[in-house]
Amino acid sequence: MNPYKVEVISSPWSAKSLAGKVEERLNELDFENVDIISVSFGTNASMGPSAFIAYRKILSEEEQLESDLL
Repeated sequence: MNPYKVEVISSPWSAKSLAGKVEERLNELDFENVDIISVSFGTNASMGPSAFIAYRKILSEEEQLESDLL
């Protein structure tokens, strides 16, 4: 089983600074062997720009077999 994860990234200053943070995180995830499901943008409760990144780890065949046995 490949567990899904959702990260929330916020920026109190501007959508532009948020975009930079999201781009940086996506580049990091690219090296972590994950499958990015979606990236969405919105606002938090205080109307600050926020982003949500949904992803899951890509398991090797060995990891997948071990996961299936559990």
